[in-house]
Amino acid sequence: MIPAQMTEDFSSLILAVVGYLGGAAVILGALAGFAYWLFKLFSEKWLAAKFEMQMVQHRHLQAQELERLKFDIQGLLDRRIKLQQKEFEVVPAALDLMIDAYVEGRSFTSPLQSYPDLGRMNDEQLEEFLSGGPLLEWQRNELRATRDRNSYYQGAIFWHRLHQARGALQKFQVFFLKNKIFMPPDLQEKFSELQNLLFEAILERELNEEMKGPRTPQEREKQKKMWADGERLREDLVTRIQDHLWGESA
Repeated sequence: MIPAQMTEDFSSLILAVVGYLGGAAVILGALAGFAYWLFKLFSEKWLAAKFEMQMVQHRHLQAQELERLKFDIQGLLDRRIKLQQKEFEVVPAALDLMIDAYVEGRSFTSPLQSYPDLGRMNDEQLEEFLSGGPLLEWQRNELRATRDRNSYYQGAIFWHRLHQARGALQKFQVFFLKNKIFMPPDLQEKFSELQNLLFEAILERELNEEMKGPRTPQEREKQKKMWADGERLREDLVTRIQDHLWGESA
């Protein structure tokens, strides 16, 4: 049997150990709690500082993006205003040149041509008429010397009128090629359509004159088409330009 004294000593030792361990646990628990409090305190401050720094960076980036967007939008507006101003300049100018070409081409290709009766003019009247006309001096001399003044004049004046009609159309073509990039596609198409109609009609009239003969048929398909469709195309072009310019202004 174990002596009673030994049992009591062992029991005391166990209690002392348990007491020590309990105190240590309390101390460790307190230290752990304090450490957790410190960690929580500093981690919250660190997170708050980190969040604030990120917010500052975000606001800075956002401000930069807004400035970039403002710059891009302002650039687009400036470009649009400049293009619109250029468009308002070139479209009416192109219409003026097209109307000039249309009037000249329509007159040149008209099936009803009127000429003055030079055979009924006296020398004084003839000289006054020739002085205000486009004939060159050598043509005037030949006209004075010929017996059939009307036939000579009609043949000579044809080439001057052709030059005038082609010159008016060429002025438009050059302007159009230089400035059509400032026109909307629908107006470009309408200008081109009327331009081609005039060009083909004038060319057909010229070829007829070059090949004119008693047995040579006169082709008038292109000229008839110009006379049938030209006025409609001209009015359509004017209406579209008017709607476009006034619509843009509104």
